[in-house]
Amino acid sequence: MAPADPERFALSHRMFAESLAQPGLLIASDNDPWLPIEKATALAANWGVRCVNLGPVGHLNVASGHGPWPLGKAIIESMRSELGNLPDSEPGHAKVSPNPIGHRPAPLRQIWHSH
Repeated sequence: MAPADPERFALSHRMFAESLAQPGLLIASDNDPWLPIEKATALAANWGVRCVNLGPVGHLNVASGHGPWPLGKAIIESMRSELGNLPDSEPGHAKVSPNPIGHRPAPLRQIWHSH
């Protein structure tokens, strides 16, 4: 998902400080006006999910010019495949390694091979 900065909606980042119960992925960009990349990286680390930086593509929504998104489908399929190959930490829950706080998220091409 490509969230907006919780502070834009008067929500404290503390509300988003716990790991997610399910595997996830935060998709971000270098120039998202709704969520700076540094905050995206920290949010992903809090959630215990990987942060994928798509580069300078703005916020991921229709208003930013994004329509049908084959890359998004490829990302989801790659994540499904990756999760299927990981040992479960609990029955039904695959473990996903987080990006450490302070590390810039890797560009997509470094995380998944192109499809």
